[in-house]
Amino acid sequence: MQPVAFLAGAPSGPQVAPSTAQTALASHVAPAPAAPMSQVSASATFAMAVGVGAAACFANSRRRSARAGRRTQPESRVTRLAYPLGGAANLRLMLDTSDLKEWEKFLPLGFFHGITSNPVLMQRAGWPVSLETVKTLYAKAFTYPGIQEILFQTWGDDAKAMYERALEIRAIDPVRIGVKIPLTTEGMKAARMLRQDDEEAGTHTNICMTACYSAGQGFAAQGLDATYISPYLGRMNDQGMDGIKEISELYHTCGGREGRTQVLVASLRNAAQMVELARAGLDAFTFSPKVAEELVNLTRTNEAAAWFERAGKESRGEAV
Repeated sequence: MQPVAFLAGAPSGPQVAPSTAQTALASHVAPAPAAPMSQVSASATFAMAVGVGAAACFANSRRRSARAGRRTQPESRVTRLAYPLGGAANLRLMLDTSDLKEWEKFLPLGFFHGITSNPVLMQRAGWPVSLETVKTLYAKAFTYPGIQEILFQTWGDDAKAMYERALEIRAIDPVRIGVKIPLTTEGMKAARMLRQDDEEAGTHTNICMTACYSAGQGFAAQGLDATYISPYLGRMNDQGMDGIKEISELYHTCGGREGRTQVLVASLRNAAQMVELARAGLDAFTFSPKVAEELVNLTRTNEAAAWFERAGKESRGEAV
């Protein structure tokens, strides 16, 4: 990669020499000999994949920043997001559980952007599926460092019921709460009702269209101006689909990094799947505590840390 590549898209005019920082970045991402996959942990490979993807998108950061500005500036919207899209990287990791014990285990680590929930996860964690549960979980979520949003799924037998419940959920915090809505016909009607309400009130609801199983559903999500669309990778694979391929196509259907609807991948079974999708450009994932454990608790990393600590104590003549 030549440093001048970072100037692609710059205004026409006299040639500008690449800055020291740009030259250093180009040098940093230059191809290096690849280590055997067996010697690289899933979490380390995931980090590298996202890092390289961020550097590759450096030249487009001007357009992404402009897009972020458009999302927050119009008077017809309170905000597109409380944390606008933009910059060279847009990695968002969310913890997919309503179990407070799991929250306490992983959220203090500080690298999660948000939390996702749905009626099944509430029930599994012993919570009644109710507005009171939503309020309780919301109040707890933002006591953890780094948490920017929490997504709750609406419920109801028809579009009107889902819409009314969504209004109640949104009212708790219109900026930091997102509303998940299934990509059913009734769900799409409910989403359209929310958007009509937004247009009339000059607000903007952060909507996540969920239970996606097809790249084509991305068109519906974009038509509804959804903030997120959430495909179920593991369940796609369970049904004999090539989930990675389908989600990669969904990502491009939604415009990739330039799109207004971000693909938030759900139903991940392991960290290796995140690595593979990150290589395809995806950068938003919600996953279970089991997958989170793979990212944070690696035996070799723990052994290396213990080795460093032991050396320090020995150098000071302390008991090991």
